[in-house]
Amino acid sequence: MGRYNNGIVYTNENCIGCNKCVYVCQSFGANVSVGKDAKAHVEVSNNCINCGMCVRECHHNARMYRDDTEDFFEALAGGERISLVVDPSFPVFYGEDAYRILQYLRAKGVNKMYDVSYGAEISAWCHAKYIKDSRNNPDPPFVANNCVGVTNYVERFFPKFIKWTIPVYSPVDCTVIYARKYLNDDAKIAYLGSCVSELVSAKERHGISYCVMIDSLVDKIGSAYKAYAPTAMDLYSDGIGRMLPFSGGFCEMVSLYFPRGKSFIHYDGLNEDLMNKIKRMVKGENRRKPTVFSAEFCIDGCLAGPGLKKSMPRMKDYCNIYNEVRMKAFEKYDESMSPHEFFRYYGTCYKDLDFNDFLCTFRDELVQPFSLPELWWPKR
Repeated sequence: MGRYNNGIVYTNENCIGCNKCVYVCQSFGANVSVGKDAKAHVEVSNNCINCGMCVRECHHNARMYRDDTEDFFEALAGGERISLVVDPSFPVFYGEDAYRILQYLRAKGVNKMYDVSYGAEISAWCHAKYIKDSRNNPDPPFVANNCVGVTNYVERFFPKFIKWTIPVYSPVDCTVIYARKYLNDDAKIAYLGSCVSELVSAKERHGISYCVMIDSLVDKIGSAYKAYAPTAMDLYSDGIGRMLPFSGGFCEMVSLYFPRGKSFIHYDGLNEDLMNKIKRMVKGENRRKPTVFSAEFCIDGCLAGPGLKKSMPRMKDYCNIYNEVRMKAFEKYDESMSPHEFFRYYGTCYKDLDFNDFLCTFRDELVQPFSLPELWWPKR
């Protein structure tokens, strides 16, 4: 095994050294130029934070990721009990075919299937509750924990911002917690979605055993699913959680619990300039901070995740898809509900949940990018 390309994200032989990966990368030293057959070749070091931006942006299909698709199917074939948490970006792009694919997976032995939209509603309500409970805090946290890639970035390079991040688990985590504790699911858990960051983070936080990217799954099964009838998931959302995969969807979900005068800000595409914006918010007077600030690594949200790269041509229909999903998401609610009533409505839905189960802590993982030599002084 060589010095580079040993992690989740790696470079294959298609690389021509165009440096597009270097341009979009936010992790200093993650891309290393090496010579191969007298040609430039950009490989990946262990400084990579697995955001997957380079995978999405590489037009030569030279950046790839290692997921658990093969191990997942081998485990199913061996009789392993596995339940699946499904990112809502999957049915958004694949429509009825998504549910045929899920039925195909049931036939292969998948135990239960849980829609991450349901966990997103729990996470959004818990974010709102934490903010409301902190109303007497003169300097409360205001950065949403909705994107695992952003959280990894903050922990690795800007740990001083941890104190400003709302300590509530992400939508994927909340889905797993709910399945484990409240549905008593003791099977192994697999994640199916578009987020490359989950390939590391999901396993570390709640013991998710397998992370399967949507593109990898579709490549693996080909057209075999077409013979199956669509199936419903065992746990799903027919409400605001459906907005999760869209740009700013989570931020809008949280905003529904607050009066219109409150400030909610969302950005796509994390970079150092964006972190500087947060710095200015932190240094300013408390009244200048938004109620919630959310950011996502992927421009256009989870629908543009690296694990859905092959579906990018459908992004031209983004507005139509969003409008359709949003309209359906609000059909179940009374239009006259005030933010207070909306919060109370979900509070009633979650009356049997322990709020503390969905609170998390963050880690300071700052690593000095260079080794500093020890200074040697002669004895006097």
